[in-house]
Amino acid sequence: MYCYSPYLPYVATPYYHNPRKNIIHNSRGFRNSGEFKIPKPMNVYRIVCLGGSTTYSDYDSATNEQIWTGRLEYYLNKNSRGIKYEVINASAHNYTTLMNFMDYCTRIADLDVDMIIIYEGINELYFNGYDCASFAHYNIFKQVPFDRVNKRIDNYNHNYIIRNSELLKRIYKRLFLNRSLNEMATKESHYNSAKNIENMRKDSLLSFTKGLEDFIAISNFCKIDLIFLSQAYQYEKLKKGFLQKSFNNNLGDYLAFLAQTRRVSGQMEKIAKRYNIYYLDMNEILQQNIEYFYESPIDAVHFSIKGEDFFGWQVANFIYKNKILSE
Repeated sequence: MYCYSPYLPYVATPYYHNPRKNIIHNSRGFRNSGEFKIPKPMNVYRIVCLGGSTTYSDYDSATNEQIWTGRLEYYLNKNSRGIKYEVINASAHNYTTLMNFMDYCTRIADLDVDMIIIYEGINELYFNGYDCASFAHYNIFKQVPFDRVNKRIDNYNHNYIIRNSELLKRIYKRLFLNRSLNEMATKESHYNSAKNIENMRKDSLLSFTKGLEDFIAISNFCKIDLIFLSQAYQYEKLKKGFLQKSFNNNLGDYLAFLAQTRRVSGQMEKIAKRYNIYYLDMNEILQQNIEYFYESPIDAVHFSIKGEDFFGWQVANFIYKNKILSE
């Protein structure tokens, strides 16, 4: 799904296809079924959506057209009177806002986009602080020599015998890939770490603020419409097992984590108001409706197919209501 990049820990792999999960990448690695022409056609309004796994959306086996970026494109074109709207899904798992910005500069800027939509927040909790904005959660340079892992992945992808045998694929993956890939993740990078919760309390959200302000600068300079979407959580409705498993039954750490989710959302709203940026609180929109979230006792942020559709429709409605588009 991901491959090496000289500018980021990883980027989405071009032409990746996973039929089991209905995932298709185009030639740039975007989660889109089609390509985007350069130069952009005259009658096209191009939108790029950036975020983490909640924008990449691979938790309910939804197709590219069923995830919220696909539904946004559908609803915008459904009401269009001549303009064709293209919605690019350039997200990646675990990306922070600052990583999104780096990705925009290196893979997206030449596509002449008209609107940028940022849906971020949850990853700013897990990987907070400027020093760990890019590499802490994938830590390949500290723990695992990248060439060794890359060679194993390359062998897995291109070996003729392995490629044509599902059984050998599973054996090879279990023997040679699982441990190496797991080593890439740091033990202190997720919210079930007491150390990371303490980092949350102290962190000034510097990397989050920096990333948002970088996008504001780009949008002003290039005359691009910009929308901030605050992430939707339903942690308060999680089953008790989540508390026991992820926080070792430490109620204080759990409550601290809930407080930090609100702090991140508040930071995005504060910046949006300061710079007069369009802002929509998706947590308020989805109202922690369990039907909109992927069914898992330890998830609470990724969407069900129903939630994807509702999310896309709400964003399209927000765009029309605020008259951001003009035809």
